[in-house]
Amino acid sequence: MGAYGELQEIALPYFRIVLGISPLIALFTAQSAAFRATGDTRTPLNVGLEMKVTLFLTTF
Repeated sequence: MGAYGELQEIALPYFRIVLGISPLIALFTAQSAAFRATGDTRTPLNVGLEMKVTLFLTTF
């Protein structure tokens, strides 16, 4: 299932970005679960909203 040529040139940067960000996504998910388990549902909501706003502002 190896990719060769042009497909590999396009896929490698994508996978490097996705794999590089994966630990941060896992950390956020675990942290959100920990806050929710203690009964704090507002903090994960606020952090998630801040992340979305930041993404929107940096994208457009």
